[in-house]
Amino acid sequence: IHDINKAIAVMRTLQTMGVLTALDDFGTGYSSFSYITQLPLNKLKIDQSFIKEMHLDEKLKNVTETMITMAKPLGIHVIAEGVEEAQHLTMLKQWGCDQAQGYKIAKPMPYNDLIQWINKKDSVSLQKY
Repeated sequence: IHDINKAIAVMRTLQTMGVLTALDDFGTGYSSFSYITQLPLNKLKIDQSFIKEMHLDEKLKNVTETMITMAKPLGIHVIAEGVEEAQHLTMLKQWGCDQAQGYKIAKPMPYNDLIQWINKKDSVSLQKY
């Protein structure tokens, strides 16, 4: 984001049209903690690099929990990427993470299989796992 004010204006316009906005790969590259207070975000996707080893690394665990804790009072829905272990789901639920995606939830699949999986699951929120 080279022009934060322009980005905010575009995002607000999109939101008035019913489009939800998300910040993907949060915590890496150009994503910044200041973005969650500046940008009109609906969703925050925590990058898999924090999730994959958080059950083994206290620092990653603490940073991930902090990201979730910071987003919640701002009304930002949190999605964890790269969930592959039952321990990931347990910790994420405990911290109030809204959704998860990764091999522990489901592996990539063809479209028709996906539709069947969605219909069977009813919801892919963490509350179901």
